[in-house]
Amino acid sequence: MCGEVLHDFELVCQGEDDAELTLDEAAEVSSYSPDHLRRLVRDDKLRAYKRGRRLFFRRAELPKKPVKVDEPRIGAYDPVADARRVATQA
Repeated sequence: MCGEVLHDFELVCQGEDDAELTLDEAAEVSSYSPDHLRRLVRDDKLRAYKRGRRLFFRRAELPKKPVKVDEPRIGAYDPVADARRVATQA
């Protein structure tokens, strides 16, 4: 039973990685702008598939934009950022 569930889960994950995304969908998933993704394709740093004039990307091949470490989260208290703010006001 568990083996079947794991097998089904692996198939779902593989299907998501193989999913073709439009340029706008790829930009949303990767957090990069459509222009930046086009530039990566033009510079042969990212593979895309063309159908007519439209670009399509495989989800598994998309770059992920790094998350900034010091970027405050909206609504969450950040004691380090608060300490920096207080220190600069003194």
